[in-house]
Amino acid sequence: MTDDAVLACEDALIAAMASNDVDALDALLDDRLLFTGLGGVVLRKEDDLNAHRARLLRLTRAEVRERHVVRCGATAVVNVHIEMAGTFAGEPFAGTFRYTRVWCSQEDGWRLLAGHMSPVESEP
Repeated sequence: MTDDAVLACEDALIAAMASNDVDALDALLDDRLLFTGLGGVVLRKEDDLNAHRARLLRLTRAEVRERHVVRCGATAVVNVHIEMAGTFAGEPFAGTFRYTRVWCSQEDGWRLLAGHMSPVESEP
């Protein structure tokens, strides 16, 4: 598998998040998903899918500034620097964030196993 395959999954993930496409997210997220969000909250796959079912997240902008991929066998770690805006649970937000995501190659494709997001407080 190439880095392009992992980055295609990243693109599909962002598109699924933006459209609250629960079926696409279900296919991309590993059943063992652990995602650490703002404030250190840990979410599992069902938590994420339920939030999208409820349409809690509504993105109006998701502009990727840069992405880096590090591969180790059947695992890829992707670091994404992204500007996002929209609403979450009806509350507006806008900002720049860093995501670190761990993808695992499986027989039927890449699955997101773990992730972490942090706001970018200042630009270097």
